[in-house]
Amino acid sequence: MSSVASAIEQRSVSAAFSGVFAHLSPHMAELDRVLRGELASFEPEIRAMADYCIDTSGKRIRPALVFLSGWRNSTPISPDLVRVAAVVELVHLATLVHDDIQDGDRTRRAEPTLWAKHGVAQAINAGDLLLMLPFLALADLPAVERGKLSLFLADYATRIVRGQVEELGLLASGRLDLRSYTHAAAGKTGGLLALPVVGAACLGQKSSQRTLELGQVFTELGVLFQLQDDIVDLFGDKGRGEVGCDIYEGKV
Repeated sequence: MSSVASAIEQRSVSAAFSGVFAHLSPHMAELDRVLRGELASFEPEIRAMADYCIDTSGKRIRPALVFLSGWRNSTPISPDLVRVAAVVELVHLATLVHDDIQDGDRTRRAEPTLWAKHGVAQAINAGDLLLMLPFLALADLPAVERGKLSLFLADYATRIVRGQVEELGLLASGRLDLRSYTHAAAGKTGGLLALPVVGAACLGQKSSQRTLELGQVFTELGVLFQLQDDIVDLFGDKGRGEVGCDIYEGKV
């Protein structure tokens, strides 16, 4: 009986989120326009690689968090909020490109990864571009919010990298303790879940202290997000070619 109730609850939650994402659909379309607009001035080859990353980006949970956080902060979904969502999504795309190279993953969401299509060297170039573009994308924001968000963007981007370094260190050293795992997850995954909320808080003119407090809540949520993602990889199909890719790669 409890398993039936759990299944019903999961379907209800899934339906609720589907409704939210459906409501955000027009804003996601505007997000797509902004993302591609940031690439318009670049050469065709690197633009094609970045466009491919955008096309295969997945559910866009992080931009959705920007929009939802903006509402919570009494900020309407304005052009500035869409631009913050684009900043966050560009960082996310960059991490996916580099992560696939580091893990040697040839598929993501049942599609070839960027390095599998274009080679490691060009994928690194595309990933580097996607990591730098967010700072250019901030240019149209009001000066105060732009300056504040630039610092938070750099801060959380370094947290993400440090978490990734720590995760790869766990793999190299063979450490299997939960504390090290959660610390790495808080950096690489928690940082990417916190950044959307931090960005919306900056635009909503929250104090730096309040912004960091909101970010910490979602950093901790990121650990749960990573745990769930790893369990799905172990037992389900994440479009990476086979079940249990993380185990085969020797990850914690």
